[in-house]
Amino acid sequence: MHPIPVAIALTLLALALPAQRGKPTLDWQKRTTSIDYGVVPLGKHGIDELKVGDQWRLGMGDATRWSLQMPALLGDKVVPPGEYRLRLQRLDEKKCAVVVQGSHFLLGGEDLHIDGELGKTGKPSKKLAIDFEKGASKDKITLPVQLKVQFGETEWKGGLSLLGSKTSKVGAYQLTVFALPAAAVAARDKVPAPVAVLNKGDDNWNVMLGDTEARLVPWLTIPADNFAELQGPAADAAVAGKVEAADAQVDKEIEFVELRSAALQKGELLLQFAAGKQTFALTLPEPKAKKK
Repeated sequence: MHPIPVAIALTLLALALPAQRGKPTLDWQKRTTSIDYGVVPLGKHGIDELKVGDQWRLGMGDATRWSLQMPALLGDKVVPPGEYRLRLQRLDEKKCAVVVQGSHFLLGGEDLHIDGELGKTGKPSKKLAIDFEKGASKDKITLPVQLKVQFGETEWKGGLSLLGSKTSKVGAYQLTVFALPAAAVAARDKVPAPVAVLNKGDDNWNVMLGDTEARLVPWLTIPADNFAELQGPAADAAVAGKVEAADAQVDKEIEFVELRSAALQKGELLLQFAAGKQTFALTLPEPKAKKK
């Protein structure tokens, strides 16, 4: 008998079973991150059969979706708040990566990924289990987290950090500014930096700081269909404005993004941030609410 590819095998195992969903959730500083996934029962095949370069859907039924209300720091890369589809990709014999599908819509380039190693656990599971392991925050600025995927006796772990935040009112909006490292702002000429979230009701926009332009981009949402083609936010849903950088006139570098001022005047958002040894004045048109 020819071996069945693990991605197909894991799906076939669950065809006759009612759909079960898991949803590990982590709350920090009044903001939440969660992963919604379809539980796969353990059969004769496992993650360790996944070939190098191949991907697994990381669950059965509807798409596995990662919801973020704060940015996640993956090394020196930043995943903006929003929703993403997750896949598990085999990198080599010992390493896998959880691919954050859809992140390229906001950042350009290729989708970001969380790297980690495959190993064996002393407590085998009878089904797919995805969970967060919360670390201790020493400064209330970043929270270290381990993302864990277990299937049978095989276990994968990858590290990330969640960013702290402060929220203030700007007109009818809530503005949440994140403790983004100054290094991410310094690289804004290559990758836009998600410095804040603007919220009004059910509408959320990422404030993306670029080199000469700032943008308000609606949070990405993912279709339930596991095989649906992902699409970025509609072009007419985002708004663009200008950025003016200036010397912050400080002796010591500002390690994390700080909000200096925020106002809403005549349909324009006027925001000023500081990071490193610079300030950034953003002028953005007020965004349009999502059509109901």
